[in-house]
Amino acid sequence: MEVALAILGGGDSSRLYQRLVANEQAAVDIGTHFDAGFDPGLAWIYAVVLPGGDVARTEKLIDEEIARIAKDGPTTAELAKARNQALAGFWRGLETISGKAQALGTYEVFHGDYRKLFDAPAVYESITADEVRKAATDLLRTGNRTVGIVEPIPADAPAGAGSAGGAR
Repeated sequence: MEVALAILGGGDSSRLYQRLVANEQAAVDIGTHFDAGFDPGLAWIYAVVLPGGDVARTEKLIDEEIARIAKDGPTTAELAKARNQALAGFWRGLETISGKAQALGTYEVFHGDYRKLFDAPAVYESITADEVRKAATDLLRTGNRTVGIVEPIPADAPAGAGSAGGAR
């Protein structure tokens, strides 16, 4: 999932940035994040839309890119870039004593053995395009998500005014 999200939203060359920001100008920024834990984690995909922008259109474009990666998987170049990003993040996390301690503890608690930390680079490098496609298909399906829309409160709104927007 981490690699799939990097392909979708990891930087200015990602699918969502190129489609929503650079080409369609449906958003001014996009991003992705994955929260892993004991329970099934959360995959976050967000887009920042200008005031007055078409939120429904932006959501539709995101859905199209998710469907495309679920159907076709990533390109060889996208997969290589996402693997490299994941590996770079892994190694950056080990730069400090605190980072090493955090990683050892995380692998012991979430993976059952701190020694699995030493296999992590090989695991990242072994991720296949089909595994990315399957993760997108299984986990990023429309029935498995919550969509939140956050809208700012106008500056001239009375004090104590509630937030606009909603979730579905």
